[in-house]
Amino acid sequence: MTPEVQEQVDLAGWRERLCSSFFNLDVEPLGSTAYLRAKMCSETRGRVRAATVEVLGEPHLVRRSRSGDEDGSLLVSVQLRGNCVVKQDGREAVLQPGDMALYDASRPYDLIFPSGDHRQAVLQAAPADSSVTTSLLRRTAVRIPGRNGIGPAVGALLTAIPDSIHDAEVVHAERLAQSALDLLSLSFSSGTRPDRAAELLDRARAYIEAHADDPGLNPGRIARGLHVSLAHLHRTFRRSDATVNTLVRHVRLDRAAADLHDEKLRHWTVAAIGSRRGFNDAAHFSRLFASHFGMTPSEWRRQAAGGRAAAGEDRSGEVPR
Repeated sequence: MTPEVQEQVDLAGWRERLCSSFFNLDVEPLGSTAYLRAKMCSETRGRVRAATVEVLGEPHLVRRSRSGDEDGSLLVSVQLRGNCVVKQDGREAVLQPGDMALYDASRPYDLIFPSGDHRQAVLQAAPADSSVTTSLLRRTAVRIPGRNGIGPAVGALLTAIPDSIHDAEVVHAERLAQSALDLLSLSFSSGTRPDRAAELLDRARAYIEAHADDPGLNPGRIARGLHVSLAHLHRTFRRSDATVNTLVRHVRLDRAAADLHDEKLRHWTVAAIGSRRGFNDAAHFSRLFASHFGMTPSEWRRQAAGGRAAAGEDRSGEVPR
């Protein structure tokens, strides 16, 4: 693949690049800014298209809003960094690093990216084996764990394809893609079964990471998103070191703490940062923050500013060598 440097783009520009590499897609902001830092390296060989996509920025949605002419094509995403939510056919797969999901390119779907740094390997293929295609099309928006069974092997193969087909013959690229889809199909029928409680905890943590900035996130919504009962979700969390609400709160507070140290957000008020991370009540946010970190948000910010100033003084006092 041709190397590409990550650069700042607006959502319209990113949409144009996605459409030129894949097909007609919409890109919609879910946060306060319409800019991202992004890059994409892609290769096409015959009926196979593979890409590595990196995005850093605010929450956004990539949507296939209408049916297209990509009949028979499957898209497979391998989450390499960050989190992503895949929606299609009334199902929702929350992916964390290593996880995979597939979706039908010919029908509407949503990919939701929370704020932060994300990296995916994406494979689009028109499989020759109709039985495999038919089987996989019934599994759209189903999370394929990347740490259980044959998941690690499938993920490694899918991740390698974008680079591997760069100089490959078309027939070899298509066979490689077909092998990856065969392994995906096998992963669904594998007799290896992970610990269901541990798997649910992983899914819940990934769901919380993906939706933590939404002030409406609560245990009931998490349970619905994971298609389990609220009682079952609470029972499962008793195995962990935190309740559902505690985990949500800690994720939000950790993100707010990072924002308060972010030089680019120095002009934001403490209340605005709290609201950005799901805390609608500024006083409540300050109390929780002080309890968690041992200082108020303002003190935390001043500490970071003092550290930057001290670092600047140290640099200015250096003796050239």
